[in-house]
Amino acid sequence: MEITKSNLLSELPGIEEAIKNASFLAIDCEFTGLITSCKINPYDTPEEYYQKIRLCSKDFLVIQFGLSAFRYDTGSKSFKEKSYNFFLFPRKFNKNLPDESFLCQVSTMTFLINAGFDFNKLFKEGIPYLNREGRLQLQTYLDEAQKIKNKEPVPIPDHLKSEIDDVFKEIKNFIKSGDEERVLNTSSAFCRRLIYQSLQERVGDVVTLETRFEGDDRTLVVSHSKTGKEIAEIHRKIMREAIGFSEIIQLISKSRKPVVGHNMMLDVFHTINRFLVKLPEDYKSFKDCAHCLFPCIFDTKHIGSHMIFKDIIQSTVLSKMLHSLLQKPFNPPVVENDIVGLAKPYSVLEPREHEAGYDAYITGLCFISLWDYIGKKIGYKGSVFENINVLGPYYNKIYQMHLRDVPYICLDAPDVRPSREHVFYISFSKTWKVADIVQLFSPFGFVFVSWIDATSAYVALNNRENYPAVLKSLAKSTAYKIMTYSQHQAILGKLKPDKVGDKELEQSDDLGVVVTRDKRKRKSTNDDQSGSAQKQRKNLTESNESVLFNSLLVNKTPDKAFAEDDSWE
Repeated sequence: MEITKSNLLSELPGIEEAIKNASFLAIDCEFTGLITSCKINPYDTPEEYYQKIRLCSKDFLVIQFGLSAFRYDTGSKSFKEKSYNFFLFPRKFNKNLPDESFLCQVSTMTFLINAGFDFNKLFKEGIPYLNREGRLQLQTYLDEAQKIKNKEPVPIPDHLKSEIDDVFKEIKNFIKSGDEERVLNTSSAFCRRLIYQSLQERVGDVVTLETRFEGDDRTLVVSHSKTGKEIAEIHRKIMREAIGFSEIIQLISKSRKPVVGHNMMLDVFHTINRFLVKLPEDYKSFKDCAHCLFPCIFDTKHIGSHMIFKDIIQSTVLSKMLHSLLQKPFNPPVVENDIVGLAKPYSVLEPREHEAGYDAYITGLCFISLWDYIGKKIGYKGSVFENINVLGPYYNKIYQMHLRDVPYICLDAPDVRPSREHVFYISFSKTWKVADIVQLFSPFGFVFVSWIDATSAYVALNNRENYPAVLKSLAKSTAYKIMTYSQHQAILGKLKPDKVGDKELEQSDDLGVVVTRDKRKRKSTNDDQSGSAQKQRKNLTESNESVLFNSLLVNKTPDKAFAEDDSWE
């Protein structure tokens, strides 16, 4: 169902009911751009990565938001869904409030045009929104507008006295009439100011003046004074109109329902920043904030990237992933549209890719298939869709594709801290090329070079066991300077030196099995603080997966579910 500013209020009760009754909520966003050039390095720390993404994406807008509410019917053992496609565009509600500016990325806008995005509808019918800071700013303005401003009166020039007298004759005629309001003829902004300052003296408190905008023109309107209660109601309506779509996000947050997205890092960033509160500058504060607002998040790209799906999901791009999940060995339950009177519900038979509502819908379909498959894989007894703990290993993990060895950020626990003992920082002259670095490290095998700037780079060994020999062989040179990754981070003030070593985490996986350099050991999923890039993960046996999953179901308090490429797909 398409939602614009014209039908938001009329459809709001139905949307609120859908959120309230949902088993989970799938979301998707379309933006005016993704990220500006911010030089993300594959060996950035999660903190560095957050800062770069936050600063390089904050000036783009969310222009379409998709919401699909999926409700599991225990009687028919099927899902019912209600999907909504919201057009969003900020509004300027008063000349005294900031006039928002934003960035557009040519590639993104061209992509949306080619996908059939209706920009005329966006600009004309887009729903406004405000985060907390915007609401406070508007509320402050409304409160201040009620206060009497003690300005020094301006003497009325002789050539304007007759015009001012004529206006007040019109105001007195209006008071005697039964009209609700009347437009007053004024010649200039200065004349309007003179009328404002003379109002109390000439007619008292029986009327109110208001300057209104009509295109580029301003008109002065007189109306009968309202009671405090009437003014409060007007302000409430203004505030609700300005909050607009943010009310939907507040309902989602208050519902505490599982929120599902696909490659949803930017969706989470913008949803918080645009509609709720300004993103914190500190990374840990962001994680705490996100987890507080949305305590249960699942990312289908992260789930689909797991090793148990490596042979049956060929691509985790959303549309391609859906194609895999609609075939054997997947056999999800029936999903039916649940909006009465909807002329044309979403259907995979008529794809509308990159329409936010449709993408949210197919994200929900993917989630159901993954949930069903995992339940069967571990041999779960009972209705898998009534126990969210089945998906415990993927709980609150958001897919992250830019860092080489950190596959996700974890909102409710410490992040992956893989060993980077095989990574070295090297600085050199501007004349150096990749071939020079590769040649320097050739005695130690293949390397991965990640440029920091024109005179420095990180170099990672493919054969990790060769790392002790690097410093012994290459440390003494006047042509370049080399140090370990941890030493460089210590210089930057981000890590204590020599803390990345033999005892540090080297490899891990989402199921809670951790491999250190000393030995392999089991680790509780509740304490799972680590992971690794898919290329570094090792296959787990079927028995290990089953034991770990079922251990999770036994050890955690049961909860009802209901109380490959470098693109952003």
